[in-house]
Amino acid sequence: MNCIPYKSTVGMTDEEFTEIHNFHVGISQVGALAGLSKWQAPIAVYFEKIGHAQDNESSERMEWGKRLEEPIAQEYARRTGKTLINPEMIFQHKDLPYFMGTPDRIEVDGTGAWIAGVEIKNVSEYSKKDWENDRCPEYYEIQCRAYMHFFEIEHWTLVALLGGNRMVIREFTRDTEMEGYILTIVKGFWENHVLKRIPPALTGSEAESDFLNHMYGTPTENTVTLDRDCRELLVEYHAAAEKEKEYAQLKDKLANELKLAIGENLAARVGDKFIKLPQISVKRVDEKRLKLEHPEIYEQYSKPITYRRLFISDYKEPKED
Repeated sequence: MNCIPYKSTVGMTDEEFTEIHNFHVGISQVGALAGLSKWQAPIAVYFEKIGHAQDNESSERMEWGKRLEEPIAQEYARRTGKTLINPEMIFQHKDLPYFMGTPDRIEVDGTGAWIAGVEIKNVSEYSKKDWENDRCPEYYEIQCRAYMHFFEIEHWTLVALLGGNRMVIREFTRDTEMEGYILTIVKGFWENHVLKRIPPALTGSEAESDFLNHMYGTPTENTVTLDRDCRELLVEYHAAAEKEKEYAQLKDKLANELKLAIGENLAARVGDKFIKLPQISVKRVDEKRLKLEHPEIYEQYSKPITYRRLFISDYKEPKED
């Protein structure tokens, strides 16, 4: 194996597990470092590993994931006739001691030898498109491939309960080239960013934006002076904003040309594509009227939304008293 036992999870509290997790790269975070995760960005992993982990209470979705792991494993074993064990152990990579993993289940043969692994997921019905045509999210696949490297096992199975009522199964076999890619990502992240205290490059992903909004949610009253590099960022930002405006207008123009071509018809065919132009009717609450005529109801059902928005303008020196 390419790993060694690090610590048993039997009797381990969530706080103890988090303490270990915060200062090591977990296999579940490889997808984030590879830019494949919808939920976590590389910058979020970086801040976690340098000791600035954000308060992240387990969501109800994550709690149900933990609770359903055992029944999902039992049903998979029943359907396939395979024998599964729970190692209940954190494993540490032999060459990269900061790289760790906790496999969900291991398939064993009649002698008790480890012959395959099982990764278990409880996923939302909203993600069903990611599982169509025998596919699965890449950030789940890369976890399985990392585990195959850890244990030098030729097969790993991804078992997911989709929408609470359908089990989907995906099988993977070893790909040493992919395993090398995973090690390069993890090693590069740790040695070039964590140890050197240099944040990884930003990507503009939604997960990244969510993290930064949470990390710096409440501003101070201070004004800072940024360096020359940020001037270049500002120039690039303005250029990108202009392109965004230009392409948005082009998109609207092309949409209008299609609408003109369809005319009063409901739909149209273009080669192997089908275009539909239905009439949409939407009812919205008149907020101004509701607030004016029924202020107590408006207040009762109003929900504050807090976020930070970027404004850019010419700087003016404050006036002296």
